[in-house]
Amino acid sequence: MDLPTLRVLAEKNDALCISLPGNRRHLEKSGLPRIVELDWWAETEAEGARITATPALHGSARTPFDQNQALWGGFMIEAEGKRVFFAGDTAWGKHFEAIHRRWDTMDLAILPIGAYEPRNFMRRVHMNPEEAVMAFDTLKPDHAMAIHFGTFQLTDEAILEPGARLKIALQDRPPLFKALENGETLALSPLSPTR
Repeated sequence: MDLPTLRVLAEKNDALCISLPGNRRHLEKSGLPRIVELDWWAETEAEGARITATPALHGSARTPFDQNQALWGGFMIEAEGKRVFFAGDTAWGKHFEAIHRRWDTMDLAILPIGAYEPRNFMRRVHMNPEEAVMAFDTLKPDHAMAIHFGTFQLTDEAILEPGARLKIALQDRPPLFKALENGETLALSPLSPTR
């Protein structure tokens, strides 16, 4: 929730901001003209896409006085016959099974793999690369892309460790789950819209 960036977006266009309950009061500080809060499993339609809020395991706090006063989650985005799941920031848990039960097919899952050490503390909020592979196996997307690693040193693991561990966890598998290098893009083969 980078307020300076959100203010720039608010000034340039009629941006729609979709969030989860409890974030409106912070988002309003940016001047965004349209804010929609979605509870888990609630959905909205915008510009030809259906966006559904999905569960995640994490906590929330924007100040020392609002611990867990906002809901944490991810989003399923459906448009033009494609499904993209953005897990957001989450720990491993049974919510992935619930998401797969609702969407048994998806084109792309965007999954976090970093900020996981020390494990005894961080396991409640962040997946390690091996757990991200478990989420990938549970969700069964056509492709997956790793996020939440390699930009800032957030926790005790080395900054390049998550990507390296993901490669090890995925060895001897087809390259369907990838941790992109800085500046790299992911090109997905076009699929016929059957959903």
